[in-house]
Amino acid sequence: MRVLVVGQGLAGSWTAWYLRAAGVDVHVIDPNASTTSSRVAAGLITPITGRRLHTTWKGSVVTPAAYDAYRHIEERFSVRILDRRPLRRVFRDPDMPALFAKRCTTDEFDWLRVAPIEPGRHDVVDYPFGGFEVDAATVDTNVFLDTMCHALSVEHGVIDPETWKQLEDTYDTVVWCDGWTAQHHPLWSWLPFAPVKGEILDVHIDGMHLDHILSAGIWLIPMGEARYRLGSTYDWDTLDDIPTTAARDWLLEQGRHLVQRDIVVERHRAAVRPSSHMRRPYVGPHPVHPRHIICNGFGTKGSLLTPWVCKVLAEFIVQATPLDSEIDVRQWWKA
Repeated sequence: MRVLVVGQGLAGSWTAWYLRAAGVDVHVIDPNASTTSSRVAAGLITPITGRRLHTTWKGSVVTPAAYDAYRHIEERFSVRILDRRPLRRVFRDPDMPALFAKRCTTDEFDWLRVAPIEPGRHDVVDYPFGGFEVDAATVDTNVFLDTMCHALSVEHGVIDPETWKQLEDTYDTVVWCDGWTAQHHPLWSWLPFAPVKGEILDVHIDGMHLDHILSAGIWLIPMGEARYRLGSTYDWDTLDDIPTTAARDWLLEQGRHLVQRDIVVERHRAAVRPSSHMRRPYVGPHPVHPRHIICNGFGTKGSLLTPWVCKVLAEFIVQATPLDSEIDVRQWWKA
């Protein structure tokens, strides 16, 4: 079997890695752009997200799978990719404590270590309505992608979407992991994509030394030596990778309000996330052209979901193991 993987972001890297581990002849091609969502991503792995405080989709399965997968790559190539540390969520309105208490009475959090935080001031941050602490992590996506680029011998180049049929003469299967522009691809434009631009800042906050991730509408990730990553914005209208003054100013305003300190910007980046309408990835073969397969739509959850999802996809390609019905793209097809 010969397989071409188009795109070497998080999804393309993991798909190619698992296929090669299964003995498949894999060729990977990538445009080598520096402002893709995988390159600009904060790499957050957070088990509880959103205003309703739900655990992430299949969290008890995908979270340990992600930790194991990144640790395996670290050990195999002697690199540092995964940084596990607590995340503290600051409640921003008076209804959140009751909602959190309600969630704690169900079995939704049973697989997590979750500790409440009482209202007050903790580590230079005000928690007016309290909050909670949970185990989380960040992935250094650039180290991971650079490691995979070398391991997979990635070829740098671009495939014209209009010539996709020609690939069938060379490869048994083509897996498209080419990010948010898939919404314009003739094979995949029928899928309900919802791409969203995000901007993040690398900053210096003098005199503050947090050992945990901070989440309060925005997030603040420790990077060492009073340096932090601050994000993120959401823009569904302007889909480009150009950093904007408006986003920078908004992030700085939110960050200064949260930590009550001056923040100095060292770097500002932007990218478009390949999000999906239903906040589930799009995975599986085209209903009419089954030799073409998509693995896309991970949105803000790429670092968390891709290790498990791409392994499921590789097993589908090699062993014909059924895909999870919630991510199978064929559910969206209307002939």
